[in-house]
Amino acid sequence: MGMGKSGHIADKLAATLASTGTPSFFVHPGEASHGDLGMISRSDVVVALSNSGKTEEIVSLLPMLKNMGIKIIAMTGDNNSKIATASDVHIDVGVEEEACPMNLSPTASTTAALAMGDAIAVALLEKRGFSVEDFAKSHPGGSIGKKLLLLVKDIMHFLRRSRGPSLHQARLGRESNRMHWQILLVLQDLISMLTVIEIVLPVEEFAPVFVPLFW
Repeated sequence: MGMGKSGHIADKLAATLASTGTPSFFVHPGEASHGDLGMISRSDVVVALSNSGKTEEIVSLLPMLKNMGIKIIAMTGDNNSKIATASDVHIDVGVEEEACPMNLSPTASTTAALAMGDAIAVALLEKRGFSVEDFAKSHPGGSIGKKLLLLVKDIMHFLRRSRGPSLHQARLGRESNRMHWQILLVLQDLISMLTVIEIVLPVEEFAPVFVPLFW
């Protein structure tokens, strides 16, 4: 959990943990005090991010979290802050100054917290023995999912040669005694784009035919 820019970093950390084998979700401290505290159970561990270590919305939750017996890991820039001293584990992610020329906008401090969060996530996935196969299960979509899961058999169940036009068809053409098969694959639900695959084969004789694709 975290407020402001620290909240955005905490949200990203929760997403990274969840996708690498450590179930996690982001809890907004402001909403937590208005009912969302019920999302947290006794078996959970709260990771609280606050550069100052004094964020009021988090400080106000500390007594309830302690009464519930919930362990707290804090990432702050002040070892002596309220959040740091109340936590079970404190990680100092303090920076000398922000990258902002006014030394006000959270920039270097959020980068430090982000780097530490990623380091924790990587350490946990290594400790769990998290594999590529495990990673694929939580990433079925996007380019990562396609790289890990998509196989040719998933795209085209089978290609059957037949005469006669079809909605999904490949037209044979000839150029300099080389047959070009241009297969238009409409990969609905898989890639959601029109993909053109060109297969070049040498031929001596050519007769125009249509090759339907069936799914």
